Amino acid sequence: RPHRITWGVWSLIGILGVGSAFEGGAAAGAYVALLYLVLQITVFGLSLNPKFGKPGSENPGEKKIDLAITVIAITAIVVWQSTDMPTWLAATIAVVADATVLWFTLRGAWRHPQTKSLFAWGIDIPAATLGAAAVATFTFSAMAYPVYLAVSNLAVVVAILGGRTRQKYKGMRGSPKFNI
Repeated sequence: RPHRITWGVWSLIGILGVGSAFEGGAAAGAYVALLYLVLQITVFGLSLNPKFGKPGSENPGEKKIDLAITVIAITAIVVWQSTDMPTWLAATIAVVADATVLWFTLRGAWRHPQTKSLFAWGIDIPAATLGAAAVATFTFSAMAYPVYLAVSNLAVVVAILGGRTRQKYKGMRGSPKFNI
């Protein structure tokens, strides 16, 4: 069940990432980021339906963090659109903001790995890698977001596998401690 705020923020950040990739000269390499954006917006739309999505955390501390991240992402997009921001800065903002929101997915994958699709996150790694390889101009602006997408998907896969391992050994005598 996708978290509404997370997928909404990812959609907003995706707009910034795709825009900076195209402006930075990524050409065909930006198409993967564009596909991610379409998928992010689709998942966000589905998350608005209570049958598919969840409104957010019940933990008051986490609700405040979700709100802060949403405000930061929207502010970054407004600043990017309303100023003459260099493309390297826009790409940096996209990666940092996306990585901030990624924390919630990593935590969820670690705590409840059965709720995440290992296949879906795993297949995104070669897709994002191919997108980065297809970048026409090897500049930071063009490469930052496509490379980040590959690394972030790898991090989620590692969290899912680590969470599964943690659950497998949980409660076993002499089992290693895995806490986040």
